[in-house]
Amino acid sequence: MTLRRALNNEGLMEEDRLAMLLEAERIARTCTTRWPHDRYHFRVLADVGIALADRFGRLDVLDDTIALMQAVEVDNPDPDFVRDRRDLEGTRRRYST
Repeated sequence: MTLRRALNNEGLMEEDRLAMLLEAERIARTCTTRWPHDRYHFRVLADVGIALADRFGRLDVLDDTIALMQAVEVDNPDPDFVRDRRDLEGTRRRYST
């Protein structure tokens, strides 16, 4: 919900938007730590990373999300989880070109 507010609220100053996105990142990271096998928490963290990359050129959250997903894949070989990570890697490559 914090992510959507940060993206959809039109009257925000950019520094306020950044603060909201960083709060959304914190919440999503907490969820991925508490429930590491729930791929939807990682998808939210990825969405935050994409928003930070689009708006502020910050790629660190995308990179961290990919690394976290790779670490979880060792214990969770779910094909949907693996596909989500590969899709995210493709998204990340678009920012490199």
